[in-house]
Amino acid sequence: MDRQDAVLATAQKTSDALDIVLSKAAQLESLLALMTVDSISADLLGKHQQNICWLGRCLAAEIAEAAARL
Repeated sequence: MDRQDAVLATAQKTSDALDIVLSKAAQLESLLALMTVDSISADLLGKHQQNICWLGRCLAAEIAEAAARL
């Protein structure tokens, strides 16, 4: 593999990693939007808070994994 192929492969890995991060961020944004609705029940809010924490951990793990692949 020559240098250009290596650069292209790295760029593709970076693009794939960013796609994952953006997907997780969009999911997190959707959940945060739901949390701002005043009519949401306390039980439902608790469930969303757990999901947000889980997505936050996933996002951090995906970023760390993407950085390790570079």
